Amino acid sequence: MAKQLGYPCTDVIPLTQDASARKYFRLNLKPSKKSLAEGFLESETAIFCYLNPNLGSHKNFIHVCNHIDIGPKILEYDLELGVTIQTDVGKYNFAQAHDAWMNRYYELSAAGEFHEEEGSSEFLGELYSGAFEIYPLFRNEGKRLLKDFVNSKIPKLKKISDKKLLSQMQMFQKIFLKKFLGFKSKNKEIIGEIEALQKETLKELKKQKWVNCHTDFEYRNIMVSGIDELRLDCSLIDFQDTCIGPEGIDLAGISVVHSEDFKFHHRLSVENRKKITWGGIQRNMRILGTLANLYIEHKRGFRLKDLPMILSNLECMIPDNHKSKFFISEQLKPLLNKKLLDI
Repeated sequence: MAKQLGYPCTDVIPLTQDASARKYFRLNLKPSKKSLAEGFLESETAIFCYLNPNLGSHKNFIHVCNHIDIGPKILEYDLELGVTIQTDVGKYNFAQAHDAWMNRYYELSAAGEFHEEEGSSEFLGELYSGAFEIYPLFRNEGKRLLKDFVNSKIPKLKKISDKKLLSQMQMFQKIFLKKFLGFKSKNKEIIGEIEALQKETLKELKKQKWVNCHTDFEYRNIMVSGIDELRLDCSLIDFQDTCIGPEGIDLAGISVVHSEDFKFHHRLSVENRKKITWGGIQRNMRILGTLANLYIEHKRGFRLKDLPMILSNLECMIPDNHKSKFFISEQLKPLLNKKLLDI
């Protein structure tokens, strides 16, 4: 299909799937009139994305990409075929880049040499010494990208409805609790407490400023294509669910990392703590349901390892006056651990 759209290639490399039905491939491009016109060289690459048209559309993704400067450029697309060809904005997301650079640092350090293409020795040295932490760097770059994204002029973005925000949260009890964990209880008070928390979350989200909302603004969706001293050349990807929504959802995305315990930064304002709290509750409930469903319906378990931390961070964000906080700690955590051992 790539050749049909004017981008013949010498090699096609399947990429790791995300939590959607999209399939991604890296194309090693052959010189062609079209690729040369776009400024590609013989050795350059592009990203091919396929989505079965019966399962969804690239329309929103293409629309957003055409109005921002911090993501991939759409080179070609065919909505009937369900295909887009995009510029390649990097082989590694932020966490992968850190691991790759650290491994390379050890190799170069042992050999007593550094090469420019591997990145600044000063930067790598800072990482190695522990003087420069990876996630503060991510958050700084994340904040910059988020600010640029929110300030982008994207016309005709749809506003996410209250009903959808609530239904996304309800995936927590309908899919994660009942279908995945097999949770059964005659105690209706527990489910009632969860529903009350979700209604309060929706109420608080409606009070926030509503802006361009990516809905999945996290380090897995920040790609790194280069490094210059202590700055990273980063791009944002996966715009398909972009809408107008509460700003707390994306603030939570760059603040609550699925691989580490969440703690509020001591300099964070009370207002931003509230935004992240309610945005994080909505986001983490939605993600727990989404990842559980991914395993139930498609047997894709590559994100199951993240579930304990996502659940733990959800518990952390729930205000102390909610009984659902105790329920997660005393009942759901042990149940989840047992479930993962059985898989």
